[in-house]
Amino acid sequence: YETVTTVGEVSNFESEAEERIIFPFGTEDGRGSLYVQLDATRLGTLGSAVRYVFHYPYGCLEQRSSAILPLIAFGEYIQVFGLESQVDNPFAVVQAELSEWAKVQKKDGGFPYWSDGEKSSYAVSLRIGEILSIATERDIEIPSALNVKRLANYLKSETERLKKENALPLYAASYAMYVLTRLGKNVTDNDIEAIILSKEVGTSELCFAGLSALEKGNTALAQKAATRLKNYIALTVRGASFQTATPWYGWYFFNGQGERYALALHFLTKLNVEDVYNTHIVWQLLEEQKSSRGYWHSTADTARVLIALEAYIKAN
Repeated sequence: YETVTTVGEVSNFESEAEERIIFPFGTEDGRGSLYVQLDATRLGTLGSAVRYVFHYPYGCLEQRSSAILPLIAFGEYIQVFGLESQVDNPFAVVQAELSEWAKVQKKDGGFPYWSDGEKSSYAVSLRIGEILSIATERDIEIPSALNVKRLANYLKSETERLKKENALPLYAASYAMYVLTRLGKNVTDNDIEAIILSKEVGTSELCFAGLSALEKGNTALAQKAATRLKNYIALTVRGASFQTATPWYGWYFFNGQGERYALALHFLTKLNVEDVYNTHIVWQLLEEQKSSRGYWHSTADTARVLIALEAYIKAN
């Protein structure tokens, strides 16, 4: 299985363009299949990834939130992904799913990992908080039964509790800071700078810190995060790779390799859409997609990449 994407332009002085397809050496006659999609936007390459998260067979709230993300981010382009026969009205589907989430929101404001779970999951609640902030940005009405303010209060109090107990990894602290900023909670510049200057900081943490600074309108602080981030990124001829002595670690279902590249793209695009690093990271992400059957490792990784590429495509 292989997915290949090429992007080009036909100028006003050209009536046509030619793209050659070479079949792999040794291909048996009558075996296999070929699918070609032409798209006037850069969204075509995301089709397999969107379908992967949308059709993923399991039903935990992390996976369900990943499934509706493409509808929130790319609802107006749903036909590009071949989902128009299943999703007649993307935003109506989103609102219906949000109404289902409201039914399982806990008294403390958080959300469980499974819909019938008894306790709130801090990790799942962070993801849902981020998804809700994106939906609000897209002018999607949040059902009144889903209490966003109570969710934000839960995230803030749980973050403070875990921090006091020395049980809050730097990744979780930086992600929480970003989500809380998006949900309107106060996060100080000192909090952001503390993460940027931390000896244990990794690339994901720097990106969340930089995105938080941009949410607050502090470009200078975001630039400080970008400067340190770029010290960890080596540009290759077309792609990019991370060069850092800081040990990489995952947190629950977050912080996979695809997510780290995606966060870098998201942050650097928001900071400077013309940054040369952006095109290199996009190329690297598409290479990762080709080697992973059209998506990125997991629903969490793929959702994070979709968020970043949506920001990049719209900015360009």
